[in-house]
Amino acid sequence: MFAWFIFDLNLKLRQMKKVLFLIGMVVMASNLIFGSCKIYNYTDANSTLLFEKIFALVSKDLGIDTCNIEIIICYSIFDDASNVYGATIRRYSSNIYIMNLGEYISECDKPEIFMHELVHISQIEHSRLVIHKCSVWFEGKAYTNNIAYEDRAYEKEAIEKSRELYKKYKKEIK
Repeated sequence: MFAWFIFDLNLKLRQMKKVLFLIGMVVMASNLIFGSCKIYNYTDANSTLLFEKIFALVSKDLGIDTCNIEIIICYSIFDDASNVYGATIRRYSSNIYIMNLGEYISECDKPEIFMHELVHISQIEHSRLVIHKCSVWFEGKAYTNNIAYEDRAYEKEAIEKSRELYKKYKKEIK
């Protein structure tokens, strides 16, 4: 009797997996047809809604077309030598961006850091920022790691714009 119960439970679990798979396929197909921004957050579950809300609020300000953009957010461990304090962004394909956040980022810093990286996505989407392995091009000028972070024009713009956006939307995201 007990073995039958286990068999029946396993059968139900397999059926549930198939249903969930089909639901996922329908959602994916509708996203392909109608377009949408997808944020895949692999940091912590509490931040997903925060990131989605921020993106919805600031995307128009940054001129980011919310259709067909995917942002994958995950933790990364940065060493002190890398001079990376909060996050990095890289374009994985024409519409997929990978955002690495430092694990040590405090909850109160996440919104502004996320906005900062969204500014970089905007710069990339508008072909103002091009990131290569050894250099970064911003508005036709090459920048290497030899140039201090705070002296890079694309970082100055991202810092200024993210602070401006944070002040504008601070009450709505808290």
